[in-house]
Amino acid sequence: MKNKALIVIFLLISSILVTAATANIDLAYSWLLEQPNTDVFTASLSALAISRADPLRTEPYTSYIASKKHTSDACWPSGGCKIKDTSMALLVESILGLNLQNTNTENIENWLISRLVLAPLVGTWNLQILTQDTGTCNLVYKKRGESESSPISLSVDKGKISSSACKDEYFFDLNRCIGGNILFTPATQIEVSCQGLTNSQISIIYKEGNTLYLLGSPISTRGIFTINNGFFGNREDTLYANWALSQIGSKVNSRLYLKKNQENKVLEKSLLYIITREQTSLSDLISYQTSFAGDFRGSGESSSAFNTGIASLALQESGQFITELDR
Repeated sequence: MKNKALIVIFLLISSILVTAATANIDLAYSWLLEQPNTDVFTASLSALAISRADPLRTEPYTSYIASKKHTSDACWPSGGCKIKDTSMALLVESILGLNLQNTNTENIENWLISRLVLAPLVGTWNLQILTQDTGTCNLVYKKRGESESSPISLSVDKGKISSSACKDEYFFDLNRCIGGNILFTPATQIEVSCQGLTNSQISIIYKEGNTLYLLGSPISTRGIFTINNGFFGNREDTLYANWALSQIGSKVNSRLYLKKNQENKVLEKSLLYIITREQTSLSDLISYQTSFAGDFRGSGESSSAFNTGIASLALQESGQFITELDR
C-alpha cells in the first residue's frame, strides 16, 4: 500500500519532470494499473494520476470509488464515512466524474459542510462599512440548516454602525451586536444591503487582539458573506476537505483557521498553497528542500517520498521553480 501511494504521487508530477527516464515512468504506470483498488483515498489519487497519461483508463478507479459510496448519504466509504475519503472522492467527481446516480458535487459539498465544527478562533467577526454618508442598512442572516432571519435595521453615520444593542461601532461585532448566537453555527451567511448609501465599502473583518484580517474584497452597496469560522476537527482532514472545496469553487472554507494554526510541515504548506495560491506558503515550502538530495523536509520531519511528491505537485501547479522540480 505504501509503495502504491508513492508511485501515485510520482505519476502525478511525472509529466513535468523532463529529466526522468520515460521507460521508468511507463513501468510505473504499468505497475499501478496492475494493482487492485483497496481504499478510496489511494484509488482517488490513482485516478487523478492515470488521467494525466491516459484518461480512458481511469474507469476501474472511478467505478471502484462510485461503488464505495454510502447507500444513502453523499459520502465515502460506505462502511463509515470519512472526511478525507469523501474529500478525495469529491476531487475525482469534479475533475473526472463518477457517473453517480442522484449524487452530484453539490450533494457531496453539502455533506462535507454538515461536518464542520466551530474552529478554535478566539477573535471576533465584525462588520465594517466604510462610507462618508449617513443612512440605513439592512442585515439578514441564515444559519446552516435554518430559515433566513427577519431584516435587522442598522444605522450608519460615516462608518459608525448602530443597532438596538450597540452604538457607534466602527467594528460591529456580529455576535455581540446582533445576538441570537448567530455565529455559533459554522458557515453562517450574512447579507448586508446599504442601498441608501451612495458610496460604501462593506467588509467582514476578523479581529483578534490588535490584528485585523480582511476576509475577501470589500463589496459596494450589497454583499453576501459566509462566516468561515469552522474546521473539520483536525488539520489533516481540514486540509484535504479545503483542497476539494477550493477545486469546486465553494464559498465555504477554513482558510483562516489553517493559516493561523499551520505547522512547518511539508503536507500543510503544500496543500495550503494549492488551496489559497498564496506565495508565502510556496516560499516556505521551497525553504524545506534539501540542497543535496532535493527532497522536502519540514520541521522535525525525516525524508519522505510522499511529502516530496506533494511538495512537487504544489510547485508544478505554481508554474515556478523548475530548477527545484528537476532536483
